[in-house]
Amino acid sequence: MKVLVTGANGHIGSHVVRACENLGYEVRAFVREGADCRGLESCKAERFIGDIYDKQSLRMAASDCDVIIHMATVFKLYADDPQDIIRPAVEGAKNIIEVASELGINRIVYTSSMATVGAAERPDAIRDNTQWSDPPESSYAIAKLESERVAQNMAKENGIDIVTICPCAVLGSHDYRITPTSQMVVDIATGKTPVLLGGFNVVAVEDVAKVHALAVEQGEPGKRYIVGSDNLTLLEMGKIIQKYGGKKPVYLPIPRALVMTIVHVSKRVCWLLRKPVPEDLKMAEDAFGKYSFYDVRETLDTFDYRPISSEQAIKNSIDWLISSNKLAI
Repeated sequence: MKVLVTGANGHIGSHVVRACENLGYEVRAFVREGADCRGLESCKAERFIGDIYDKQSLRMAASDCDVIIHMATVFKLYADDPQDIIRPAVEGAKNIIEVASELGINRIVYTSSMATVGAAERPDAIRDNTQWSDPPESSYAIAKLESERVAQNMAKENGIDIVTICPCAVLGSHDYRITPTSQMVVDIATGKTPVLLGGFNVVAVEDVAKVHALAVEQGEPGKRYIVGSDNLTLLEMGKIIQKYGGKKPVYLPIPRALVMTIVHVSKRVCWLLRKPVPEDLKMAEDAFGKYSFYDVRETLDTFDYRPISSEQAIKNSIDWLISSNKLAI
């Protein structure tokens, strides 16, 4: 079976390519011209140069493929123009579905995010794959939510089986360009960032890649699968980071209600001055003091694997960041 992986040079993407090769698939790696492909150095995948905006390059890469794993997007939280984050996600989703339909490719594994499932203000409010986030404010969350819905709807309209993967907070090796999640580990380990209220489900990148590769043939079309491991508060994460060499975390349990009051007043000032609302305020409204805690049992049952613990994922990330001279502790 021949599989096209878009965004193949990314942190998750390069691991997905390896996971697919380990299962015996013939893999094509779709990357942009000039992309940092260090993560693909040990892979056998045939590389295709192109852009998700360029449907002709997508057609060439996807020709004769049986399945597309679509991962190409912008993973950053801030941009001067929000459309620099939103447009690639939405247009990329549209183009992938259209090209798959044109070429008769009947299955797509679509990479979304825990951001589309949402977060809660209480740690005991565990969310599952049937839930969707409230309308978000931040550009990244808007991009992921809009693009996933576009992909789901277009796939249904075109008779394409789509399996959606929603990774939690992903950590691990080969993160050469440092994703925001790895940067959080660096900032906590070096004491640059205090530990606040809230938390995440932390997952090893190897598990995220494994589920993507298994979803080439497994998983129910139209369903969403959350890929995660353990639910950890930020304080618990900070203590694990300290255990493996980081500084003792500075804990600042600032109530969400207080921060939201400041956010809403600040947004009002921006509107009165007719200035754009800073992305920091939008991110705070979406995520500050919230718990991205999830029930991942359906994913574990469907794909039949035992996840790497979140503590091990954090340790692996720290080890790799140190060995790559991206973290000095």
